[in-house]
Amino acid sequence: MTEKERLRDVFHGCIIGGALGDALGYPVEFQSYDSIVSHYGERGIQDLVIRHKGFAEFSDDTQMTLFTMDGLRQGILRAEYKGVSAKPEWYISLAYQDWLATQEGTRETHNSFTELFRQEKGLDEWRAPGNTCMSALAAQNVGSPNPPYSNEIYSMEHPGNQSKGCGGVMRVAPIGLMLRPGHWISKDGPAHTAGQAAAITHGNPLGYLPAAYLAELVNRLTYRKDVGDSEEGSVDLMVSMQKALDVIDETFAGTPSLDYFDEIVEKAWRLAEETNEKELEGLLEAQKRVEIMNMDVRNIHAIGGGWVGEEALAIALYCAARYPYDFHQALRIAVNHSGDSDSTGAITGNILGAFLGMKEIEAQCKEEERPFAIEKLEMVDRIRFWTDQALEVVMRE
Repeated sequence: MTEKERLRDVFHGCIIGGALGDALGYPVEFQSYDSIVSHYGERGIQDLVIRHKGFAEFSDDTQMTLFTMDGLRQGILRAEYKGVSAKPEWYISLAYQDWLATQEGTRETHNSFTELFRQEKGLDEWRAPGNTCMSALAAQNVGSPNPPYSNEIYSMEHPGNQSKGCGGVMRVAPIGLMLRPGHWISKDGPAHTAGQAAAITHGNPLGYLPAAYLAELVNRLTYRKDVGDSEEGSVDLMVSMQKALDVIDETFAGTPSLDYFDEIVEKAWRLAEETNEKELEGLLEAQKRVEIMNMDVRNIHAIGGGWVGEEALAIALYCAARYPYDFHQALRIAVNHSGDSDSTGAITGNILGAFLGMKEIEAQCKEEERPFAIEKLEMVDRIRFWTDQALEVVMRE
């Protein structure tokens, strides 16, 4: 496998993996765990729910992820054409304005930036968009004579609010993929760039620190920054998780709430490690799978509901650390709880998709005992197409 083929596998795994987690959790996003079990059985929701169009729908999480990706892609292309470049978060902000127009129904009058906006009218669907994302993006156009091109954008230094909702973290995985080491767009690093991208709508440190962490982790997994000793070319997920946190601590030293962010991330790892050890010791061997799942649910509820950024990220880290080689089980645990199921599913899918790659995900989803219908994910072929387009511009230099 060439390096480009390997990166294509990782890019597809991360983006489609996130979309699968999003689509699995979307039908139960606002349900309690008891309600999920009552409706779907004792193990909760286990497979994609097919809607009236014959496909499983994803939420605003995947919509905004795709706009993040195409915003960066379009920014690179324009910079190459014009010979000058802006900060990557500026391109991302313009892409988010395109997404806002799809949700507000202003497509016909909107001055678009991304090709994604112009070609994919299917993204105009209203999929429970976050109020904070909508209001923050709309506020940045107030007083602008030519929105979205002549307005200032909110940033970590100049926040527009103090929201710490998970809307900042659930959309930034493409930043980790596309900020290839050595590429000109990567000079600020994935952590800082993702923090700024999240702060466009979520100005509290706990709104942008999780985004910075996720992008750094995805970047480390994508570009093999933490190769282990056990097997040539292999990546140690837990080492990457820890080193990503080290980068956040260094990059954002002195940032309010950084200590608390570290605590909740390390709590997720500790809970996963303790439960893994019990399984290895055989203490859970006699239990049914549903009872093990209940333990996972209790651990997730001990972390939180995932409605805020640090909790959504920590839940995803717990699920990835518990089931690093089992994409199915990690996603199913990530969405079966009384919280923001689509976002925790999406982030888990992003992480394990980057770690495992698309070929491994496809192999697992074809298992007869636990089938998972990737082909039933809406727009899956178009997601592949746009992911390929993003990879092409990243690999040109």
